[in-house]
Amino acid sequence: MLVTIKNFYDTCECTSFKMLKTTLEEKYCGMSISLHFRAPSGLRAVEFVDVLDDGNVIDSHTGHPIDLATLPSTHTQNSL
Repeated sequence: MLVTIKNFYDTCECTSFKMLKTTLEEKYCGMSISLHFRAPSGLRAVEFVDVLDDGNVIDSHTGHPIDLATLPSTHTQNSL
């Protein structure tokens, strides 16, 4: 799993779910960011999310909770 967190010019690469979760909780609480990763189709996918103060992540557009552990595997080409 390789996910790149982007917040304007601030970029951070996470290689595991644990690293992603920890980085979001410690560095991005209360912020809106984008997560960049490869979808199962091989295409680059982007998810815009809000990191809540408690460390949970929601979709910036819909407000629905995001399961970070399954994000790359459940993201399909049609949801781009």
